[in-house]
Amino acid sequence: MGHSLGGLIARMVAHKLMLHKFKLRHYVSIATPHLGSRFKSVIPPEAAAVVARQTGKDLFLMDGKDPLVAALAHTPFLETLAAFESRTAYGCVQYDMSVGFETSLIRVDNPYLERFSTQRITQPFQALMNSMPVAYSFNFTSVSSSQPRLKDVSTPTGDMSSLLDSNSDVHVQQMLERLNSLTWTKIAIFPTRPLYGHVDVIVRDERWNLQFGHSVIQHIVDRVLGIPANAQLVVK
Repeated sequence: MGHSLGGLIARMVAHKLMLHKFKLRHYVSIATPHLGSRFKSVIPPEAAAVVARQTGKDLFLMDGKDPLVAALAHTPFLETLAAFESRTAYGCVQYDMSVGFETSLIRVDNPYLERFSTQRITQPFQALMNSMPVAYSFNFTSVSSSQPRLKDVSTPTGDMSSLLDSNSDVHVQQMLERLNSLTWTKIAIFPTRPLYGHVDVIVRDERWNLQFGHSVIQHIVDRVLGIPANAQLVVK
């Protein structure tokens, strides 16, 4: 199990464990950039390379001819991922400024976004506003109004690399094809707090994040780990 970059590290660690004859049961990633951070990112690659240094170059596929993130979708790491009994990926539909929905759920697009209405906006700003996404509203039930909502989006629609335009990075195309050759359970998270989605979903700090992310942790425990629903969950 890994959050953000930790999801990629977990895939590398799993390979080491398999070499030592460990049995791989469940792989869970939460807001992990499986396709790297370049694909449909709001952060300029050059800025990431300066701020995050080598890690930024790795995530934006700027670390040479054979990027590290792309290599994780090839032998032997793909075989390691295939050895897990189950693979589950969680990704935020919106409010995650670090990892986009598409890369976290290994998809081509985000079907839960619509464009802003610009009828009341003056002409010079319409083009700008039309490029800014906003999530659709859904009728979900959740623990409370502040808790993120979750939806299983495991159907293959939107996963196919054939939906990419001709200018897309060849590494992204290969990662989409290879990773989606495996069976995944993909869960879309609808965070409720702008800007903090990336940390709310793992309840990084109980005082500040619990009320905005507890339902995600509970979902992982109930669905993936198989702990009975009546068992008490303590987040620390």
